[in-house]
Amino acid sequence: MRKWMYGLCIAVFVSQISAADPDDYAYRAELTESPDQLQRVELPIDVLINLTSHQLQDIAVFDYSGKALPHTVQKALQQNIKKEADLTFHVFDRFQKQHSKIITKREQSEQDGELTSLETTQTVETQQRRQDYLIELPNSPSITDLELGWIQQPTNQLLQVKLEVGTNLDNLRSIDNNKVISNVNPSAPEWRFIRNIPRGQKYLRITVANNIESFELKRVTGHYQERQAQRKLWHSVETAPTNIEKKSYLNFKTPSVVIPGALRLTPAEPYSAIRGNLYASQSDFEHKQSVSSRFYQHNIEADEVKPSQPITLPNRQYQQWWLSLDQQPETMPSIELAYPIYELIFLTNGSGPYTLAWGNYQSQPQTSNLADITTADLNQNEQRGKLVSLKTMQVGGGTARLAAESELPWKQWALWALLILAALVTGRMAYGLYREMGLK
Repeated sequence: MRKWMYGLCIAVFVSQISAADPDDYAYRAELTESPDQLQRVELPIDVLINLTSHQLQDIAVFDYSGKALPHTVQKALQQNIKKEADLTFHVFDRFQKQHSKIITKREQSEQDGELTSLETTQTVETQQRRQDYLIELPNSPSITDLELGWIQQPTNQLLQVKLEVGTNLDNLRSIDNNKVISNVNPSAPEWRFIRNIPRGQKYLRITVANNIESFELKRVTGHYQERQAQRKLWHSVETAPTNIEKKSYLNFKTPSVVIPGALRLTPAEPYSAIRGNLYASQSDFEHKQSVSSRFYQHNIEADEVKPSQPITLPNRQYQQWWLSLDQQPETMPSIELAYPIYELIFLTNGSGPYTLAWGNYQSQPQTSNLADITTADLNQNEQRGKLVSLKTMQVGGGTARLAAESELPWKQWALWALLILAALVTGRMAYGLYREMGLK
């Protein structure tokens, strides 16, 4: 009987603390459907400003039956755009010695009616005219691959070339003495590529092997990747003028527990300038820290009102901000905070549609982290799963799930009662076992 009561109490307790439900979260939204097993969704600003954990722990994905799915939250990776550019190259003649030829010369002459003959033999060195090609590699962008276009004779023969690179013409070093390329198959461009060009080089010389009758380089295309600027989510904050120690400030609060990375100002009028200081604190003005001193932002280049250059913010959980301006404008500028773009990557189970839920001050760190169970390299964009999106945002448990209530609800009281009961039963069982062992 004791064991049965003990097991029942522990089972109920574990089920209470481990069961997750979408209604335990403040908000939720259904995700667009995709058949892919690994999927990801970008978290919009409405999600970030309604979280209670700066580590983004109070967010989950549920299947149709309400089962929580393994997931991980990571910052979105920077995108690299593949680009190409035509490169300049130069042609240089090169003469190579061939096999020597023996030339025999005979001369005949007649003197006093008598015919005489003179024969001479001479060895002549022969030379063959070849061409080397010197390709200029730009410092920027950094070329990683070259695609060649050429004509050759015979056309159906594999071409062997020697590749040398260097920062000056006097010091070229070989990187491949026997690189094989071919333009026989137009549908296979990789046959015409020279890959993995060392960085920081200025020249690449191509020397054609002797087993080809003729070779003429027509074009050189350099391939490189251009890294896009890191995308951000900009969020406008509400500001309020305030006077502290006889000085005017523009005060605002951080709208989310997620730490913003940058701040920018937008003047209310064109042809205006803003100069001042930015302070922040985790509590009150007395404990403020200087974030940006004597910054200067202007908007005097065009009639269009544009935001200022972003001010990088420290990676600290500041709650309050104060902006002091040297000159008070008639209309205060608007302020925006920039947040990183996060992606939630999750593993599906075939029971869609799936629901994203967020905002729960009682949430615990998940026990099944996707990064620990998947074989995909989540640092590669192509392996992070199919991108899906949120549908209409809906209220789940509401704003009550964003902060603890002043009084514990009855479920929590019941949970604590079960926990205490389980502890008493366990203690009594241990005491009984101790007595039985003592008697023996």
